[in-house]
Amino acid sequence: MIDEIVLGLITFFTSTVAGVVGLGGGMMLIAILPSFLPLNALIPVHGLTQMSSNLSRAVFGYKYVKLETIPKFLLGSICGIALFASILYFISLEFVPLFIGIYILLSLWSKKFNEKIKRYESYFLAGFFQTGLSIVVGATGPLTMTLLLKDYEDKHIVVATGAALMSITHTLKVFVFMFFGFVFLII
Repeated sequence: MIDEIVLGLITFFTSTVAGVVGLGGGMMLIAILPSFLPLNALIPVHGLTQMSSNLSRAVFGYKYVKLETIPKFLLGSICGIALFASILYFISLEFVPLFIGIYILLSLWSKKFNEKIKRYESYFLAGFFQTGLSIVVGATGPLTMTLLLKDYEDKHIVVATGAALMSITHTLKVFVFMFFGFVFLII
């Protein structure tokens, strides 16, 4: 029971960081989760917690959400999740932690990697890669946040719209893992 309480507090803290800063909470959480969960549960549980975190942030900031970004992002997300889910179907989930580690290290240490991420200038491509890659590496929020920061100066718009777009990503991710047979609730 202590582990669940500590994990709940950590999730609350990382959600707060994401709400204040606009990103980073998901990456912090995916780095901490291996201390509490088996490796094959990391990305599905991360997706569910991030779905609720981002959805609540989007609902509370609904008046700042730029709705014009959603159709293109959603279409890209559906295409990306379909492609990456079909690839995931053929690889072992044992490799997921390797992909997570590589992604986190590249995000933190590689200027070239971060420059390439910033090149995706459309919401369709951002949705495609962010949602598709999220089922393999987990925390992909920086892909969309760089685009939002270029398009909007108001922090409230960036945070609320980013939360709405991440809600799409994580909702689709949760459904994919349910399709693959992951059970989120054990009674």
